[in-house]
Amino acid sequence: AAATAWTNPGNVTADDAADTTAAVPTDYLVTSGYGFTIPPLATILGVTVRVEASETGAGTSNYVPQLISDTTPTLIGSPKTAVTVSGSTKVISTNGGTADLWSAAITPGIVNAAEFGAAFWSTDTTNTLAIDFVTIAIEYAEAGEILMATAFAPMMKPL
Repeated sequence: AAATAWTNPGNVTADDAADTTAAVPTDYLVTSGYGFTIPPLATILGVTVRVEASETGAGTSNYVPQLISDTTPTLIGSPKTAVTVSGSTKVISTNGGTADLWSAAITPGIVNAAEFGAAFWSTDTTNTLAIDFVTIAIEYAEAGEILMATAFAPMMKPL
């Protein structure tokens, strides 16, 4: 089956019950423009991507999250294991973590760039996925202090 574009991708910018949806399999849902301002000499320790999703149809569906450094998208590191989504009740998945670099060489310059973010797609063959919001948290260390910055995705586009 051909990949399906996401409808209303701008709906992932807030936790507001307005979803972006796509019948699976899907094209990439690309989120970027998080607006991080991590200090240039900081050390990135981990990246956590949270996604609130649900699905409609028989059985379950899934999606794969991966970090990007360019909205083309240029995928970086390794994708996470597909996240199973079951039913119309929205569930938040946490991907990565405070000590997880997704097998990528991540620097402050990468995460501060407007094009940095995460992409999501599904190779499943039944059901319709719905995503309400995406957030990214960056755990970093600077001069011995461990700090965290979290942001919602203000920009996104279907590909």
